[in-house]
Amino acid sequence: MRNTPSTFVFFVLDGNLYRLPEGQATSLGESLRRGAAQDLGDQGHEAAALAVANAIEDVLVGATDEPIELDLDGAAVIFHTLDSSSEAPRGDRHRLYKATREAQQDAKED
Repeated sequence: MRNTPSTFVFFVLDGNLYRLPEGQATSLGESLRRGAAQDLGDQGHEAAALAVANAIEDVLVGATDEPIELDLDGAAVIFHTLDSSSEAPRGDRHRLYKATREAQQDAKED
């Protein structure tokens, strides 16, 4: 499934498709950039946060309409960003939050 310009940004994690409305995707991308800019000392997470933020921006500006494939690092930065948000995840945001949380839990079990 391709991203629909100006409507949703789609993410793929573990073969499942998740979507965020444009406004929520914009907010997530900005939060990921801020988190990366704070340089919390983990270069891997900083790079993953910037990569996901850039991918979101590419979709939002129409450079691509492909879903964003999330690896474990990408899922981790999205989970931590959504988890630290003061806004409670609901709807599409909650589904993405839940999927990234489960990916973190599965990684800890391996």
